[in-house]
Amino acid sequence: MVLVGGAILFVIALYVLLIEPTMQGHAQVKQRLSTASVQLQSLATQEQALKLQLAEDPNQSVNARITRVKQMLEEADNLLGEKLQQLVPARQMPELLKNLLAKNDGVTLLEMRSIAPQAITLSEQQKDKETLLFRHGVALSLEGPYGAIRQYLTELENLPWQFQWREFDYTVSQYPNAQVRLEIFTVSTNEAFIGV
Repeated sequence: MVLVGGAILFVIALYVLLIEPTMQGHAQVKQRLSTASVQLQSLATQEQALKLQLAEDPNQSVNARITRVKQMLEEADNLLGEKLQQLVPARQMPELLKNLLAKNDGVTLLEMRSIAPQAITLSEQQKDKETLLFRHGVALSLEGPYGAIRQYLTELENLPWQFQWREFDYTVSQYPNAQVRLEIFTVSTNEAFIGV
């Protein structure tokens, strides 16, 4: 019995001193391994999310806006170019008005003078920047009967090139004659003064 009791004590001591600590260590390692596996999976998910974010261009929306604005500017430039081609060139305006006047009997030119070019600004912020467009004008004073003046103005309006009207003053001085004062202008990219 002593021998069996000693063997049991030996097995218990062996279990308490060697086997139990090894089993506890094994359980702790298993727990750590499980925790590490969960953390590794979480890090893998984060890595995938970061890869997706890095794959996206952060400037994509900005680049799209820049492309749209460039396209809008190009369309505006084209439209402006078309409009400028429809307007009479500033240097040809006085000669064109005189030639048209020579064709119309009954209309007398009292005065023709150039109006100093004026810079066209589209906004307050543009005032300090380089001016791209200039308004060139001519002031005319004409005299004649209503029909002749009407004919001259109709022919002026029907020219292949266009003018912009800024002022028109029609006064009957002595029937049937009337005096007309008008200012017409064109737009140009050149600031050069129109000589009359």
